[in-house]
Parts: sequence; C-alpha cells; structure tokens
Amino acid sequence: MDEPRKKLTKAEKKAKYRTDYPEPIKTRREDLKAIMNGRPEDREMKARSRMRQFFEEDYNSNVNIYGMAVDMMMAMPDRTKTGGENLAHWYLEDFGKWLTETGREEYLRGKYLTSSVQLEALKSCLAEQKSLVSQIFDISPEKLLEDVTQLLRDSIVKREYSKAAKLAVQHNLSNTLDFKELALPLILSGKNREAYQLMASAVEIQKDYVQFLDEMIGLSQTGVEEILEPYKSSRVMTIGLENFCGKTVEKQIQQVLSKVSQEFNFDKDLPKYAPKHSVRASLKALQYSIQQRYNGIDDNGDDNYFQTMVDTMQKDPNVQEKILFYLWDSNTHEKQVDAICIAIHLKINYPSSQHIPGKMKDFFREPDSRLKEAERLLQKRLTVCAPEEGEQMYVFEDDKCPIYMIKTESEMQSICEEIESLSREPEKSVYVGFDSEWKPSNLITANSSKIAIIQLFFKDKVLLVDCVELEKEKVPDLLWERFAKGLFETPKLKLIGFDMRNDLEAIIELPALKGRLNLEQIKNAYDLKRLAENICDIDMDILELPKKTFKLADLTQYLLGQVLDKTEQCSNWQCRPLRKKQILYAALDAVVVVNTFKKILEKTQERNEDVDVPSVVKNSNVLAPKKERDQKVMRKLKTIPWTEIYETLRNHRDTSMPLQRPHEIQVIVDTMLLGFGKHLRRVGIDVYLPRDVSDFKAKLRVINRIGGEYQRHIITVPSKSYNALRVDYESNLMAIPELNHKAPLDQLIDFFDRFNVDLRPEDEFLRCIECNSRLQIKFPGPVLHFLHQYAVIHVQNVYRADMSEFPLEEWWNRMLRINPDDYDGIKVEMSRPNLKSKWMVATVPTGCLHITRQTAIHNNLPDGVEVRIHKVPDDEFQRPNLCFYVCGDCGTVGYDGRAPTESNGYESMH
Repeated sequence: MDEPRKKLTKAEKKAKYRTDYPEPIKTRREDLKAIMNGRPEDREMKARSRMRQFFEEDYNSNVNIYGMAVDMMMAMPDRTKTGGENLAHWYLEDFGKWLTETGREEYLRGKYLTSSVQLEALKSCLAEQKSLVSQIFDISPEKLLEDVTQLLRDSIVKREYSKAAKLAVQHNLSNTLDFKELALPLILSGKNREAYQLMASAVEIQKDYVQFLDEMIGLSQTGVEEILEPYKSSRVMTIGLENFCGKTVEKQIQQVLSKVSQEFNFDKDLPKYAPKHSVRASLKALQYSIQQRYNGIDDNGDDNYFQTMVDTMQKDPNVQEKILFYLWDSNTHEKQVDAICIAIHLKINYPSSQHIPGKMKDFFREPDSRLKEAERLLQKRLTVCAPEEGEQMYVFEDDKCPIYMIKTESEMQSICEEIESLSREPEKSVYVGFDSEWKPSNLITANSSKIAIIQLFFKDKVLLVDCVELEKEKVPDLLWERFAKGLFETPKLKLIGFDMRNDLEAIIELPALKGRLNLEQIKNAYDLKRLAENICDIDMDILELPKKTFKLADLTQYLLGQVLDKTEQCSNWQCRPLRKKQILYAALDAVVVVNTFKKILEKTQERNEDVDVPSVVKNSNVLAPKKERDQKVMRKLKTIPWTEIYETLRNHRDTSMPLQRPHEIQVIVDTMLLGFGKHLRRVGIDVYLPRDVSDFKAKLRVINRIGGEYQRHIITVPSKSYNALRVDYESNLMAIPELNHKAPLDQLIDFFDRFNVDLRPEDEFLRCIECNSRLQIKFPGPVLHFLHQYAVIHVQNVYRADMSEFPLEEWWNRMLRINPDDYDGIKVEMSRPNLKSKWMVATVPTGCLHITRQTAIHNNLPDGVEVRIHKVPDDEFQRPNLCFYVCGDCGTVGYDGRAPTESNGYESMH
C-alpha cells in the first residue's frame, strides 16, 4: 500500500508554491501590501497615487510599459481575493487614463504593444476585467469575443456556473447557450437570480425554462425524480427534489410568469409555453367560482359568475370538459342545469362534442326538462350581459350623464384633445372624477398593466378608458404619454378620487408610462377620503358623520343619500365584453367622488365659517404629508401585571349564573385570530392554534366527525368565512365583532362576557402561550437572569464578546441569598456536585433548572427541555419581585409583567 500523503503545513505550502518576483515588481508588491494594510479610507487614494509613480518610472526607464503592466497584474497581492481584484482594477483604470492624459498612447502602442503582449494581457486578467483590458491593449472585438467564449466554455466544464453566468451577461453571450448548458445548472444549484439575469436577453432559454417547469406539474415525486436523476447523480443538482414537486413547482412557475417576468422583462408570450399550468390555474379559479356561487358566499351575482365561467372556458378550451364534469358529477339539479346552460352558450351541446363529459353526452342524446330550464336561464343571463352594438348607456335612469367607451387609437386621440381643451375653460378649476378598476392578480402577466379600466368624469359625462382593449390595439406609447401629461400636468384640472394613491401608482406602472412618469409629478390629485377625515378632525358636527373612518359607500349614503351597489367591486374586469352592470358601476364611482367632494365643501362653508377651506383642500392632496393622529396606546398583555388582569376580568363574570373554570373551556380560533388565541392561553383557556387555513379546516372536520372530548368552540369574526362556516358548524360557531381592532385586555373582556369564566388569583400563567401546555415551572427572576447571563451572553456570546471570564462564583452566591418572601414564597434550593463544579441546579417545588446546561425539567415529565430565552435587556431582569415561568414541554419563557414597587428583594443581593 502507498503511504498516506503527508498534509503540508501553512509554512510548507508557502515555501513550496511561493513565487519569487524580480525587481522592481517585488518591491512594488510590498509597497501595495503596506498600503492595503493601512487605514481603509486611505487605501484607494494612496494605491492609485503610487501606481501613477510606477507608470512614470517605467516610461523613464524605457522598459516595455505594456509588458510591465501585464506582469504587475499577475503579481498583484492576493489577486484572487477582493483586495487583489480592487488593486488590479485600479491599476488598469489608471494605466488607461495615464496613457490618454499624457498623450503618449499612440507612441507607446507603436513601440511596445505586440500580439504576444496582447495575448498575455487577456490571459492574465480576471474575467471581469477583460473588457477594460481589450480597450487599453487595443484588442479587437473578435479576439476578445473568442477569448471570452473559450473562458465561458471552460467555466461551464469546470462547473463554475456563477462565473460563467457573469461572463455571459457581461458580454451578451446568453443567446449562444442553450437552457441545459448553464441556466438549468444554475436553477438546480439554487442560483435562481443569476439564472434570471442570464435569461433576461435570451427568449429561447426563457421558453425552455417555462416548459421545463411545466413538464413537472402534476407528476408524482417518482416522475419528477426520473427527470432530475441525471443531474442529481452527477451532483449538478444541490437543492432538494421537493422544489419541483406538487404545489411548490406550481408556485414557482406562477412567480416566473408574473413577478420574475416583470422584473427581468421576460417575453410576454411565455404563458402559452406552460399549457399544464394554464389549465390547472384555470381549473382552480373556476372551481373556486363554483364553490363561492353555490355556497352562498359570492356577493357578485349570477351574471358576474356566468361571465367569468364562459370567458375563461372560451380562452382555454382544455378546461371545458373538466369543469362541465365538475358541475354535472355533483348530481345537483341546479348545477346540472348550469352545466347545460354553459354548454349551449359555448355551442358544444351535442353528443359527439369532445369538450363535454360522457354523462352529458348521454343527456344530449335524450334531453329532459332540464334542457328547457337551461335555455331559460341562458336567455336571462344574456339579457343582463353586454350592451348591444351602438347602445348608449347613461349613469342615471333619466338619461343624464352619458357613458362613452374609449377602445381605439382614434378614440384615445379624441379624449386627449378633449382633456387638453379643459385647460382653456373659463372656470378657475375643473373637477375631474377619477377611479380605476384592476384585473385579477393571477391574470397580470409580464409587460401588461394592472389596470383594466380608467374612469374619468367631467362636463356631465363619463369616459371609460378600456386599457384591455387599448393594449390589444397596441396604442402608441406617445399617445399614452400625451394622455398622462394632459391629465396629470394641467394645473387647472383637479383630479378627485377616493383613497386613490394605489390607483395612481398602478397607472404610472402602465408599460407605456413606466419610467416616464412618477408619483411626485402628479400634483393635481385630491383624495376625497383625506378631505373628509381633515374636516372631521376640525369638527365632527360639520358633516354629521357617525364615525371618523369610512368607505366611499358610507360617505355617499350619509352626504348624498345615495346607496352604492358594490356587488361588481370584485368582478373580473379582464373579461370582455364588459357587462352593463360593470359599466354602470365603474361610471357611477367616478361621478359620486366629485359630487361628494363638492357636498363636503358646501356643508363646511355653511356650518363653520372659520374653517380655512382652501387650506383643508390643499392638505387633502395625495402628496400632502399625512397628519399624525393620536393613536390609542394598546398595552401588550405581557406588560400588564397579573393583578390588574385578574381584577379587570373578575368584574366580567355573573355569579348568579353557572361559572366555568379556564381549563374547562376548549376553543379553536380562526387563522385571523392567532394573536387573540395566545392571549386566551395567557389566562388558562385551552386553545388550538391552527398552522394555516388547511389545518383549521381539517381540525373542524375532526370536531364535526368525532365530537365528544374533541368538541371545541369555534371563534371567528363576522366575515365571508363566518358565513361559510355557519352552514356546517353553527352550533359551535361564535363571531366576535371588531376583535382585531381592540387592545388585548379588551379582547379578553369580550370573551369573558360571553363565557362567564371563573378566573382566580392563582390562575397566573396556567398555560404556555406557544404550545398550550399546563406544565409550567415558576422561578424567581434572579435564577433566569443567571441562566441568561451565563448560557446566552457568555457561552453563546450573542452580543458581549468582551466577557472572557464569567463570574460564576459571584452569581452562585447571589442565588444563595434569594429571599422567598420577595418572590411569591418560592423557595429555591441550589446544588452542585462539588465546590468547584460548573454543574449548577436550581430546584423549586414544580421542577428544576440546570442553569449551566440551559435545561429545565418539570416534576411531571421524564425529560428536560432547552430553555428558550434569547437576548433580553438587563433592565427587564431588574424589575423588582419579578417571577418567570418556564414551559416544561417546549421551554418557552414568560414573565408576569408586574410593575416596579418600592420593595426590591433582587437589589438586596448585589
């Protein structure tokens, strides 16, 4: 057998591999080393100054100055490290400047610059410096490209993927590669962002990437493993297989098609290269619409539901059969009539159609009374849909305020001219009602706008700018710029909207306006909501509103006596044609903001002459700084002393009625109320906190199926979720209004008022707020202070690195002096194997704490648990008479929040 190779020491390596540089390079290296070891703020200036001296020395010595530059680059101290890269870069930059500034470049090139020197220059420099080297050493673009291409290929072979990607991006070589050469290895090694930068200018690689992800959608883990096995076995793949399985790959492809595509300007047609993703996304969206529609949760009406269904199914025929089967297989009469209605509308209502399921084919062979019902339903749906060709619509029933759609380039030109003409109106100011409606977030793709409709109201008419149709028309960017300039940069126009900042931010993100318009340029936008709030801050009696916060529908009802129908608010504004109800909804919003704005000004002038109306209007400008409002301080529960919590909640029980002890009450809270659930645990209530929505629903199914000891009260807030849950769990369900807007103690009061809880003084910290365990160990504050200082500050060295020696004996003596009377009578017994041992244990009636091992053991548990205490300011421990609770199950630490008193047993120990 060969003898094992001896491992070289650092000194032996240096002796074996060191390079002896000739003079003057050796001296220059030492000079640069000394500079780089000096003050950081002086390094660059001193290094560059010294390099200039090198150039003059070499010129005066008549050496080949280009050859010397190559030798210097190769000899830079630590050239493979950051410092070396900086030195080489500074050297090259200043060498190029020196040649130009001295006027010697042409002469020196002719005298010294040979092809061999050029070749050595390319070889000696780092990848990031090749462009700079090619300029200084007069290397042709063809030669540079040849060298970089070879370096790129070599980097890929060596699996230096990050280096290869940087080269490809810097020298525009992405299009010379295919997806599997570099982009895929980057993705499989977790370097997604570098891969996206590589793909930014390579459309074919983008397509291949989307197809690669789409291929794995719907596959089992075994199927994914078969695809990725070659990369896994060759160790190209370093991330987990789970990144390409199940919902994770679906989320990944959705992110690529939306967020990533927008950021890196990917091709806008990429979605068509992900057919499986498209079908699954459409199926999920339609199934969700069906569930909402038939569970009574959908407030948007049948016409919105029908439009969404047929629009999606027309755009993606691959989902037609699956969705019709989903409806038909329910065996519900209403859903089957719905399926027949949709099939008739899509003209696939015949037995041989490939887009309807087999069971429906049997129906169309021998239809029954459901066919007539479906035909009547379709007729009803079509009558409330889109306006007829040429039909003029009005905002109000008495033919007031006509509505005009802007869908073409010529119509866009006309609206620009009309807006520009407003600046010539005799009125001092022209109010323009403004609003916008957005596309569903899942339909926003790269290079498309968020906004579907822009609504404008002026001169007693409404213009609806249809961004979806104008996008299809490919209206020139210059026309959009003209539109924006006229609307936002004409001082005479006052744009009025409600909570409009998000709308303005979405408009400036229109592809045609991106980078050409920013929010700070829009100085003529006034927010109705801010105006109303400003007036209410001055005098609530002016507007006679019942509260200071409101929605647009509240304001119009209170001030105009006009009830807004908001059923279309969440409709699909991407669908075309727009329905009549959508058009009327969008138009009315633009009208009422102006009418309400004027009404507020009118009431203010009538009821309080002292109000400076122009100033209030100015402060309602979108760009005006928001007035700081006095906010009610919400005390955290952990800062409230237990005595105060107990005294407050004791008053919210009715002793004439049956009382319940905290541990007898079992609840599960909705995912919106996890913080409230922890507050309930603080007072001893048995609370299940779901991990997420799916866990919440799974637990409810168990409660419903098994009952008995699994039965729990379900706590939520009034919402659509509550309406859905009420169908199956009404007997157990409770909705507490405004819960999330209340202070923690007020939340508990609401709960205690409903459950009549018998809380007692000794119920302090009955449960762990993290894991719900009742196994709590109570310690005097100094004991946890000791553990914190030793285990966290000293051993783990979190933020005080100067503690080289820990005063263990001093702390031990402090523990021996703890007075039980100062800490609720808790007697602490301290023990250690011998006087020199670092093994220190504090024992209390309910358990013990191994201080130097950071471990707590409850008397009722066989094993210990690591105490979960982290960085805590010393001031927290200095609070007098403070006791801590350690959970025996999970190690979470809590303290009782008692306020400082004059008695301070802890201070007496120092």
